[in-house]
Amino acid sequence: QMLAIGRGLMSEPGFLILDEPSLGLAPLVVEQIFEVTRALRAQGLTILLIEQHLKGALALCDYAYVVENGRIVLEGSGEALLAELRSLGINLHPARFAGLRTPRWRERLLEHLTRTLADSRHGGRLALTFEIVYGHAFKPAPRAAVAAESAVSLEQMRGMLRRGR
Repeated sequence: QMLAIGRGLMSEPGFLILDEPSLGLAPLVVEQIFEVTRALRAQGLTILLIEQHLKGALALCDYAYVVENGRIVLEGSGEALLAELRSLGINLHPARFAGLRTPRWRERLLEHLTRTLADSRHGGRLALTFEIVYGHAFKPAPRAAVAAESAVSLEQMRGMLRRGR
């Protein structure tokens, strides 16, 4: 991916399109991709980023569109969308899955289990917690523009209701 970005930059473009630059990459490499993207943005390069790595993409962007099944379901500044998703209880902390993001995750898990089960305070038992995530089940309510005085046509109302399904 770094090579592809480098090749794209050779012609010194004013506009760069990055389509899923983090796809299939290890977490450390993904972070490097976002660091490079952040540096390019800081240099004034306009970037169109198509990305499923939500936290990384929203942290980079000035404005974002969240598309689900070909429809825009959320839009706004990256900062505002991150805040909204957090307010809905979505955990975007980078350490959320840290133990499962390394090549040694299985080894670390087995070491931890062995230590925990051997500890007499736990009586040979494990305490388990579960997080149930419905990623694509989240559908925000349709939004109408809010102003001191608003007018919404019947067609606009129908469109908002269709997008909300």
